[in-house]
Amino acid sequence: HGRLLRLRSPFEMSPLILFTAATAAPTAYNGASGRLRSALLASYDKGVFPWEVAWEAAQADGPERSGLEVEMGINFHRVHSVDVVNHATDMIVWYRLRWHDPRLVWNASQYGGLTTLQLWVGDGTGAGETSEIWTPDMTLWNQGESMQTSLSSAFASVSSDGTVFWSRPGHLRPTCKFVGLDSFPFDELGCTMEFGSWSFSGLYLRPVKMDAGFSIGGSETAGESFQEFSLERVSCRENVYPPYPGDPENDWPVLLYEVVFQRAWQPYTRGYILLQVVLNIIGFLCFSVPPQCGERLGLGITALLAAVASDFVIAAKLPAAREITWFAQFSAFSLAYAAAVLVESCIVIGLYYKTSESLLPSCLRWASRRAAAVGLRRVVSTGTGEELDAPTREVSGAGAHAPTEFSRRDANDFRHEAEKDLNTKWQRVACAIDEVARWVVPLSYAVGLACLLAVK
Repeated sequence: HGRLLRLRSPFEMSPLILFTAATAAPTAYNGASGRLRSALLASYDKGVFPWEVAWEAAQADGPERSGLEVEMGINFHRVHSVDVVNHATDMIVWYRLRWHDPRLVWNASQYGGLTTLQLWVGDGTGAGETSEIWTPDMTLWNQGESMQTSLSSAFASVSSDGTVFWSRPGHLRPTCKFVGLDSFPFDELGCTMEFGSWSFSGLYLRPVKMDAGFSIGGSETAGESFQEFSLERVSCRENVYPPYPGDPENDWPVLLYEVVFQRAWQPYTRGYILLQVVLNIIGFLCFSVPPQCGERLGLGITALLAAVASDFVIAAKLPAAREITWFAQFSAFSLAYAAAVLVESCIVIGLYYKTSESLLPSCLRWASRRAAAVGLRRVVSTGTGEELDAPTREVSGAGAHAPTEFSRRDANDFRHEAEKDLNTKWQRVACAIDEVARWVVPLSYAVGLACLLAVK
């Protein structure tokens, strides 16, 4: 009509452009993947699995029904921690499952040659709110923490023939019945992990090994360094628990992974065993210290307390159990010799200063004299009819305060020559005991230690 059309400004055109892009982009971007995803999941129920398909496939090879085979494989990346006291381990792994889902089959030629599709599995299970497909409920039976929380969520890779491969990184935290702890600290700890379906028997799901069932390492960050435990070896085997008497078709197949950890024994050798051996040898020097030296007892007590302290430190690293470990035997052995050194020193010092003729303590000698005196009175009274008074002795002058065996006096302060001769005799006995102990105790200690090290 003779009017010029007014051009829209860029700001006025932006809503139209955005609307066109929002409606056209999904079709252009998704392409074959979007069409395939829509076709596969249109009537897909992630809460169930068509078990009859698995039974028909099994009956094609034999007369009995059998469950869906789920291949399992674990890549052991590294050992995170081993808690012996609480019977728990923590390992970083790549956990892998592979199975066949007949509802996820397509003709690749109809979707631009697309042979693989990634579908999301969230919350660690196909029953999760965000999951797109069904997954088998393979569970660690002796778990300390659920695999749904310890493993990461990840996409499952689906092939055009219906094969689903689901790999997840994360942690496995089993509760272990440790084997081999009796050799501590030279032990190899064994822990068995048991995997199987918790809800479905072998009639529905059957876990089997994926190739060997496991692998170790495979990346630059795998393995351990500067830590106490390392992965020594792994084995995997299949096991089937028999069905209940009233349900003969439902057996319970599982996969058993036996994991062996190697402990770093060098820190225990340097910090505890070698130190205790050195302290025991230092304790043996008591045999060369003269009895009149007061530090002899102090040296023996120090060696004994060091053995007790070492035992307390190691006890905190082990569970309170009835089983006896190698280190417990070594600790008792070391403690016994430290105690023997202290006892020998006490005996030698006591003999070195002894002035009486008998080895009996003074209290027992006094009781023996009193018993003899009472018995003599009774004998006399029986024969004469009168009790004989105990003989009395008057002591006057300097003799009234004559020192007894345990009175305070100098080392050479003797009451008479006979007492001096007795002390000289006991000193010779004390020196002889020291001389024998100086050779016998260290040699027997060396033999016992060699026997302990031979059976570690």
